Amino acid sequence: MRAAPPSSRLNGMSLPWPLRSVVAGAAGTTTMTLAYATERRLREKRRGPLDYDDSLVPGQIVASVMHLPHVTDREDHELGLALRWSYGSAFGLMHGLLHRSLREPWASAAFGGLLMSATLRSSRLNRPIDLGGSKCAESDEPHSQQPCS
Repeated sequence: MRAAPPSSRLNGMSLPWPLRSVVAGAAGTTTMTLAYATERRLREKRRGPLDYDDSLVPGQIVASVMHLPHVTDREDHELGLALRWSYGSAFGLMHGLLHRSLREPWASAAFGGLLMSATLRSSRLNRPIDLGGSKCAESDEPHSQQPCS
């Protein structure tokens, strides 16, 4: 077993690579969450979500996949946060796996390609969803945001 690089040591203890990877993913998620909070403070006049990831839609997708009936907006928000944090840690672990097999800069290039292909693939599979700003979402039912055509 090779010695851990100095950057992976904490108070003289070597952290296993999976733990470092999950922590790195959580650090990235923390950065993204702080960026949203900062943008909200800088753009005080803006009401509503800043973008898709900041909206209730990720939580609504989780509720739909898990067949959860009658989910409130607060629960949608909480499900979206759980999704954000779990994806962040999982992506950190994925980058750690790539880094162990490819090394840098190839691990980062492969990871970026993986993220972009997943993003492009999901955008082709999903129709745009109205976040309540147009007339295509007129139902009073829970999860009233309807796909817009």
